[in-house]
Amino acid sequence: MVEINPIERALLSVLLRYRTFKNTTFIAGKAQMSWNTAEKYLNRMEAKGWVTKKGIKRSYWKAKIKVKGTQ
Repeated sequence: MVEINPIERALLSVLLRYRTFKNTTFIAGKAQMSWNTAEKYLNRMEAKGWVTKKGIKRSYWKAKIKVKGTQ
């Protein structure tokens, strides 16, 4: 089983809710955290293979993982 901290859980919750690429500002706002915190953890989650990042000047993120019971 994978351990997910509360910040990662909040970010994944937003990404799984919307299921499309969203920018860091949008994700941070929905997860009620600062842009810097969201960006730091999203980059860590990308390194773990949990999210996909696209964009050069602005970062856009999408969840790569699936949760049981979802499609």
